[in-house]
Amino acid sequence: MTQICYDENPMNNQKSSPENHRRYVRMDTVFPVRITLGKHLEAGSRTILRGYTQDVSRGGLRVEYDGATNHEATLIEERPSQIDVRIRVPFKRRPISAKAQIAWFERSQEEDNPDYTLGIAYSDINKKEADRILLYAKTRTWGPRLVGAFVLVFLLAAGGLVWYQHSLIQENRSLVVSLVEEAQKRQDMMLTLDALGDEEKALRQTLREYSESDEPEERENAIETELKEILERQSTYTGMLQAQKTEAEKNQQLVVKQLYSWITNHVKRETGLVPSYEGDERLQDVGFTYDQALVVIAHSLFGEFDQAERILSFYKTQAKKADGAYLTAYNTISGKPDEWNVHVGPNVWLGIAALQYQTLSGDDSFQGLAESIGSWLLKLQSQDPEKGLRGGPQVEWFSTEHNLDAYAFYEMLYKKTLDSRYWEAKEDLFEWLMVHAADRSAGRFKRGKGDATIATDTFSWSIAAIGPERLLEVDFDPEGIMEFAEEHCRVTVDFHRPDGKTVQITGLDFAKPQHVARGGIVSSEWTAQAVVTYRILADYFKDKGNIEKAQYYQNKVYFYLNELQKMIISSLSRTGQGKGCLPYSTMPNADTGHGWRTPHGDRTGSVAGTAYGIFAWSGFNPFKLSEFSVSPYIEES
Repeated sequence: MTQICYDENPMNNQKSSPENHRRYVRMDTVFPVRITLGKHLEAGSRTILRGYTQDVSRGGLRVEYDGATNHEATLIEERPSQIDVRIRVPFKRRPISAKAQIAWFERSQEEDNPDYTLGIAYSDINKKEADRILLYAKTRTWGPRLVGAFVLVFLLAAGGLVWYQHSLIQENRSLVVSLVEEAQKRQDMMLTLDALGDEEKALRQTLREYSESDEPEERENAIETELKEILERQSTYTGMLQAQKTEAEKNQQLVVKQLYSWITNHVKRETGLVPSYEGDERLQDVGFTYDQALVVIAHSLFGEFDQAERILSFYKTQAKKADGAYLTAYNTISGKPDEWNVHVGPNVWLGIAALQYQTLSGDDSFQGLAESIGSWLLKLQSQDPEKGLRGGPQVEWFSTEHNLDAYAFYEMLYKKTLDSRYWEAKEDLFEWLMVHAADRSAGRFKRGKGDATIATDTFSWSIAAIGPERLLEVDFDPEGIMEFAEEHCRVTVDFHRPDGKTVQITGLDFAKPQHVARGGIVSSEWTAQAVVTYRILADYFKDKGNIEKAQYYQNKVYFYLNELQKMIISSLSRTGQGKGCLPYSTMPNADTGHGWRTPHGDRTGSVAGTAYGIFAWSGFNPFKLSEFSVSPYIEES
């Protein structure tokens, strides 16, 4: 049996007093304790016990002492009126000393070397020291519990965040799947209508032939009945397709928001730049200057002017230059150059972006950046006797695309500055384009000076940059340019989507597919450029009162946007959060026909394709300054 002995004085008996239990909340904390016993504590009769605390209170300690000798047991059970206690506490360099007494004890059942639990009550201790012991004990006791509680809360929060992120990704992926399925349904309806139209034409031709022959009237009536059924089916499908078109127009902002969200999710905290590709490890964190310019414009369209400003500020204050101009690519995290090439096109697009930002935001902080690029261009242009712009200071080739870019940029600069140099330079470029790039016999533009290679973007950009009116003034048919593009560069290919499904995509190739061994591929960016151009033609003919042609080109806008919608893929990275984006093309690692290859990976999102997709769905021509003083997308975004 365990023996328990209490003090006869109830005030000293903490073990038996409920009141003292309430006053002294005991803590499970272990300190080394040295107890000195003996009558009057004479040097010769002192006995030292070394034990460990179990509980600590403001008024005393509960100490465990194991294996007492008979002598030690006798001293303990005599409960001397005064003992010395020395307590080793981790936060103190020296032990804390106190005068105390044994208020009570518990003895184990062993006859020899029993274990004792001692209730030590302080009789004299520094109050601050006692408070510190209790505070430390509480910290040791409650600290782990608080840490555990914090860890639990953190884990619950992290788990909730993971669950939320997973749900968000699944929601975005489901949205992309539904957008693709809707586009596929519309295509199926359009194909059905095309087939019914062919049947209608064939039946009408048959009826004409019967009316001119001696065939029985019953046969002619049967054909008329069949034709009537075809017309009824056409009417039904036309109504269904119109409803789908209306739904597509409602979803237009939804598509644009998905594409823009994918871009903003990839903004790098360090620089504000956006990697040009997601999914191609070779190009990880590489940001091409052309792509950054497109991102600036996209930010500005959505009223995210602070994000646009970060990119422009990077180029204004941090980006390294060579030959007086900006490089083609920078690392989006460190800001260091990734390519040391200096080309006209990327610099012009950066200038265009700065002026579009200025027009949409009303902030002219970066007009100086645009003018510095303009001055650099004027100097480079003056080096050519025919006033064209070669590809860069260190190259000899001339790009039609670059000169079209610069034509539009000069026009913008003139509107902002009224500096006649820019107007004259623009007119010089127009003459150069008509002499060296325009192929009037074929009704199209060549890739460059002395280079007749077909480059599809030169067709769309010639109309977007110069405009239908001016092309017609020099007897260059803008409709013929796009007819050439469709005749030579339009392809229909199988696109193997990342979700495992295969869909057919009709769009524009980078080049004439017969000239490239890979066969046909669809470029999302260059198809989106064509959409922008078809909108321009639709608006042009609408202004001229030619509603039939305006509708013809509006139908092309609708058709190619539907094809682009089938190309949208879900981002698979945590950064992308399942948001929809456009791949660079329908085929990875393919020869474009122009000296570079498409990115690696069948799940690679492209900033250029996605940004130009935003322009296509929004009806925005980046070659012309916006007519809006503020972005029309702010409220809707």
